[in-house]
Amino acid sequence: IYSYEKEISELSTEYKEEFKKDKAAWEYFINQAPSYRKGVTRWIMSAKQEITRQSRLEKTITASREQKRLQ
Repeated sequence: IYSYEKEISELSTEYKEEFKKDKAAWEYFINQAPSYRKGVTRWIMSAKQEITRQSRLEKTITASREQKRLQ
């Protein structure tokens, strides 16, 4: 199995809790298309280092707070 074939279906509990603290950002994120949420979740959780995952989560929260999608 290739790494891109491994399904990462959701954020870890810790990350989800952190995301939910910003209600506006979370609301925007969960109202996006499932394909977008899945792609962003995979991007965050696929990072090998914790610091990178945290950085990606912060970028996602910031973009969602501003009601923007990541490119």
